[in-house]
Amino acid sequence: MDNVKPWYKSKTIIFNALIAGLTSLEPVFPLLKPMLGESYYPVLMVLLTTGNGILRAITTQGVSFVHKD
Repeated sequence: MDNVKPWYKSKTIIFNALIAGLTSLEPVFPLLKPMLGESYYPVLMVLLTTGNGILRAITTQGVSFVHKD
């Protein structure tokens, strides 16, 4: 498996980590729902899921969670 990169260089993992972090903060600091309204909030969630799917589709390298010298 020579075509492997470290996990912290993966756009998909970084994107998902950011979304998970921001989503977990939303109940404490409700910023998006008041700005977007109740009807647009689910649309945003679909767009974020679509973003994840696009990143997975263009992925060309594997990811390693173990450091190798």
